[in-house]
Amino acid sequence: MIRILPLPGISLPDDMRVFLYKLPYELDEAAFYLGQADTSGTVTFKYLADGEYASFLVQDVNRNRIWDPQREYAQPTAQRVYVVEDGDLDMGVAYYAQPDTVSLRVTSVGLFSKRRLRVEFSKPVRYSPGSNVLLEAIDSELPISARMLFVDTNDPNVAYFHTETDLSDTLNYKLLSDSFKSDAANTLISDSPEFQGSSEPDTSVVRFHTHLTQQGVRNTEPLIIQYSGVLENTLVADSVQVLVNRETDDDFLIADTEMNILRLTPTVPWNSSDSYTIRVWDPDSQRHITLTTQILDNSDFGELSVTIADSTMFNIPMVLKISGENTDNIALESTFVGSETITDIPVGLYSVIVYPDPDGDNKWDPGTINPFRQPDPIFVNAAVPVRGRMTGEIVVDFD
Repeated sequence: MIRILPLPGISLPDDMRVFLYKLPYELDEAAFYLGQADTSGTVTFKYLADGEYASFLVQDVNRNRIWDPQREYAQPTAQRVYVVEDGDLDMGVAYYAQPDTVSLRVTSVGLFSKRRLRVEFSKPVRYSPGSNVLLEAIDSELPISARMLFVDTNDPNVAYFHTETDLSDTLNYKLLSDSFKSDAANTLISDSPEFQGSSEPDTSVVRFHTHLTQQGVRNTEPLIIQYSGVLENTLVADSVQVLVNRETDDDFLIADTEMNILRLTPTVPWNSSDSYTIRVWDPDSQRHITLTTQILDNSDFGELSVTIADSTMFNIPMVLKISGENTDNIALESTFVGSETITDIPVGLYSVIVYPDPDGDNKWDPGTINPFRQPDPIFVNAAVPVRGRMTGEIVVDFD
């Protein structure tokens, strides 16, 4: 039996198989046994003859029980040789680790005006403050920057951008390669199709899009509100309404805008014992929208302390990754030696991964099939709770 588990953030392909060979064997021969994981990731082999076996994971695209190194990803399960006695085989857990390496491509570009772009990508993208793409006119060496406004709520493959200068309807443009990243940090835009500029003014109505800090703020962190277009006048900032404990307080928040972002910064720290009613203007509907958010304090944050148990590995650099989908996709990463404490983690349930990183490339080595190289040790706990005002302790034992 073996259990195949993808590392957090990685999906297990439907065509992933476990190839099992009885020694001696040749890689160009069909696997002696073939196993596919059930819904829990478990593969069970029955009626095995006693003897020595080799095993590895294969993304069996060809479905012919033979590994094709040119087309199919493969990684060893753990050991070079497994010994079966009395028909029993327990190979433990194999962590599938192939990252998303498919390049992010631009499939189409549409212009709403001389400065507003609709860009469709080959896979989902995520908004982050200051996300830009670079454009250039054909036969020109001067790039033009375009700031991301927002990602389409109904189609995460589509994002809208605003260029820093007007595009000319007499020129053709393209997005430059390597100018933007998707969720996977190693995937970059390939050259886009060419598109013609425009002389049309932007007549679209700016509307409220989303409240980016709805999950919570603390101390003097600002509320951040995203609109669908550039806020070119002071109407939105001037129209903010604030009630603290049901009383109007025009001095509590300082409003400023940048591109399509409205930022509301408190003049004194947020107080979780106070009640706040904050309304912002939506130019499209011509009405105020009431914001909801959580006011966080120290009880909403905790710590994780991680210590390497094996004294022989205490001086080896380690990578620590903490991620939690239920906490607004929090992702924390640290490199440490011996032990590490991560502070200010929002309360929630997290996945924790630790692995050695002696060469400093920040990647876990899943090993190779030919020549055989055993996977590096790795520690995975997919359900680590973080509790408010408490330090959770994790002792990393790679055995």
